[in-house]
Amino acid sequence: MESSLFYLLFLLSLFHIITCEGHSCLHDQSSALLHFKHSFSITCSASDCADTYPKVESWKPNTDCCFWDGVTCDIATGQVIGLDLTCSCLNGSIHSNSSLFQLRHLQTLNLAYNNFNNSQISSEFYHLTSLTHLNVSYSGFSGQITSEISGLSKLISLDLSYNERVKISLGKLVQSLANLRELVLDGMNISSVVPDFLGNLSSLTYLSLYDCSLFGEFPTSIFQLPNLELLLVGGNLDLTGHFPEIYSSSSLWYLDLSETNFFGKLPDSIGNLKLLNHLILSDCNFSGSLPFSLWNLTQLITLDLSNNEFNGQISSSLSNLTHISYLDLASNQLTGLPSYVSQLSNLTILNLNRNSLSGAIPASLFTQPSLRKLDLSENKLTGPLDEFQSISLIPLVEIFLKGNELHGPIPRSFSKLMNLRTLDLSSNNLSGTIELDMLFMLKNLDYLDLSDNNLSLIITTVHLNSTFLKLGGLDFSSNMISQFPDFLTNQNKLKHLDLSNNKIHGQIPKWMWKVGKETMFYMNLSHNFLEGLEEPPAILPWGRGRLKFLDLHSNQLQGPLPIPPLSTAYFSISNNKLTGEIPPLICNVSSLEILDLSNNDLSGLIPQCMGDFSKAISVLNLRRNSFHGTIPSTLTNGSSLRTLDLSNNQLKGRVPRSLVNCKKLEVLNLGNNQLNDTFPIWLETLPKLQVLTLRSNKFYGTIDQRHLANYAFSKLRIIDLSYNEFMGDLPSTYFLGWSAMMMSYEKEPELRYMGGDRVLSRLGDSDE
Repeated sequence: MESSLFYLLFLLSLFHIITCEGHSCLHDQSSALLHFKHSFSITCSASDCADTYPKVESWKPNTDCCFWDGVTCDIATGQVIGLDLTCSCLNGSIHSNSSLFQLRHLQTLNLAYNNFNNSQISSEFYHLTSLTHLNVSYSGFSGQITSEISGLSKLISLDLSYNERVKISLGKLVQSLANLRELVLDGMNISSVVPDFLGNLSSLTYLSLYDCSLFGEFPTSIFQLPNLELLLVGGNLDLTGHFPEIYSSSSLWYLDLSETNFFGKLPDSIGNLKLLNHLILSDCNFSGSLPFSLWNLTQLITLDLSNNEFNGQISSSLSNLTHISYLDLASNQLTGLPSYVSQLSNLTILNLNRNSLSGAIPASLFTQPSLRKLDLSENKLTGPLDEFQSISLIPLVEIFLKGNELHGPIPRSFSKLMNLRTLDLSSNNLSGTIELDMLFMLKNLDYLDLSDNNLSLIITTVHLNSTFLKLGGLDFSSNMISQFPDFLTNQNKLKHLDLSNNKIHGQIPKWMWKVGKETMFYMNLSHNFLEGLEEPPAILPWGRGRLKFLDLHSNQLQGPLPIPPLSTAYFSISNNKLTGEIPPLICNVSSLEILDLSNNDLSGLIPQCMGDFSKAISVLNLRRNSFHGTIPSTLTNGSSLRTLDLSNNQLKGRVPRSLVNCKKLEVLNLGNNQLNDTFPIWLETLPKLQVLTLRSNKFYGTIDQRHLANYAFSKLRIIDLSYNEFMGDLPSTYFLGWSAMMMSYEKEPELRYMGGDRVLSRLGDSDE
């Protein structure tokens, strides 16, 4: 017993000696690391990653650096051979005299996800000749990668991605580092063709050149690299090429050519990519039918062919992809809807939107054991939605069926989709009544869009269960709803509400002021039969600083103009029966970009403050009211105004010269008023003016082209000066400057006025 205990103590002592001797940090290494630490501040906002951790905080004097976070030592020598400071909150600069470069035995160096404040890539990096792995991605370097990088002859893994200020020659780089196995340059502004030499790097296993501004034709030899496992060149919009023949088995398990200009058909030999797990060819110009061999890639987990020009029927052999989890064939010209999709038991996302699918939707799709997102929108699917047998817990979270030709009622079995957060059945021919109790069962539902159907609601008193349903978005527009759904009373988290184009009568009830009071961003009640607001507050309360869009136009609202929330950017209450003056309080809504009060019976003066109350306003429409007095003269420099329509009022006086400050103005309509002024020649300086309407006023005097600059009104497309008191001639040379009104014909050497028969030679006409 004693001998066994003695032997155990001996082993522990020996292990301690070996451990201490083997891991003892050299003093110069420890000192270099501490100097490196103290050259930075710790700012975790400098590391744009989820798991930031300041590793250098564990670095303390008089402790063994081999046990510091991120540090790896050689067991035999104590030399620091590895430094991993990824996501370490480092904020500062790395200069050429940095103590980092004293660690000459470094084999792996990872400085990713820090902020080195556009430090120049120092040539001292190239003297770390033992490096095999170098990662400085997302770290804020700048400068030039020079040919000296060839000194890193042992380098097998290099990641420089998302250092946008670093300049690099891809051709010189790959020629200098012939032993590379992993090369990641995502987000670098390389702006070059892909060198053919890349196809000679037979050791390459991982090549990622995403979003590098590459152009030209991609070398097909790269696809044939014998050890290549990952190839990612997506996001290079000017990179072109075709999918090559695959003559032998390949090591590729990840292939991404998305958002490039690759084109043509997929070859049958694509079936030789037996190990492929992820095939991403979205947003290219591929065409033709999908090769049958594609469905033999039985290891596929991700298949994304969306936004191409593929056509033909989806093969029943799709059922071979038993491992598929993500299937996106959206935005093609594919036909059919294979019922066997429901056999793909691992499928979590199915997106077939914007194709030419027809027929009925299999009810079994709604009970797929793993399906979380189903998008069949904008196809030609028909028939009613059948009831389905529910399983214990249906995982569906999102359903998009909009833009089809579905008819009939919404199945009651939808109430069993307990995980559902988004349901979009808009733009179909669904009919019948919606029983609110069915909705109240969907306690996780956040967004519901039933717009553009023929649905009506069974309106009951507020149900207790409605307190559990907290919607973020609700769109019942373009249906047959006749009154405000009372379950809205409890919707205090609503951000988006659209009840437009229904048959809602009467007043907006006072309880509506509480709906989305803290959260509302978008509200549209237009195209109903609303007559007023019950006990309206001085300022409509929705959104509490969040509301941006409020549309009440085309109702029968009476009384004074309500003031929208101060955060509103879009407010339309046109085509109603409002009376009275514009309250000056409207000028406190300083975020307005579009204000439309047209086609009402508002009267009085236009408040002077409306000239400059919002620097952001781009559209101001007050047409067809009964305003009198003068146009406000307070329009200021920096105005964003693009459209100003004050037509069909009773305005008098002159056109305010302050309009010359509205350099973005495109449409100016002052017609059908009582303005008394000469032609506003000074408007010629507005570089974007396209429509000028002064008709039916009291403008007078001559319009003399001698006062016009050569560039005057160069963008003008419509001008209406009719029914005024102008006098004098309008010579044809005057109109020649208005080239934006003309259409150019390649085969005829003349310009024709749009909508007119008169032809003016480009050489000019003589005055008549």
